Amino acid sequence: MYNIIRERMSVPTPLLETIVMDIGNEFHREYPEIRAINISIRKMNPPVEGMQGEACVSWRREF
Repeated sequence: MYNIIRERMSVPTPLLETIVMDIGNEFHREYPEIRAINISIRKMNPPVEGMQGEACVSWRREF
């Protein structure tokens, strides 16, 4: 799982939503016994003008 995350995070992607969905779907491809997954990703100090703090996305899927 670490390698899946590491590989996916090496690809610049503007949307956190895309990243969590890609990681979740790849987990299921590699580990088909997974029946449900819940992933959260947080970006500290996102490059959004006027925003301070962090952005977070959570994604849940049942297979």
